[in-house]
Amino acid sequence: MKYQQDAAAIIAAVGGADNIESAYHCVTRVRFTLRDSSLADDAAVTRGPVVMGVNDTGAQYQVIIGDK
Repeated sequence: MKYQQDAAAIIAAVGGADNIESAYHCVTRVRFTLRDSSLADDAAVTRGPVVMGVNDTGAQYQVIIGDK
């Protein structure tokens, strides 16, 4: 259940489900295509215990997942 809480916090921090155009993942990252990247709150995203950092490339908003 903890992963569901972490995922919900990440979704809220990137501007909510309505702001997510697409998402996919690999082992270490969740990659989002956001409708409005200005709604993403980097500080809120990285507050989560499973988030190591973010990388905003403009086209993709990447959430780096791992143990802190």
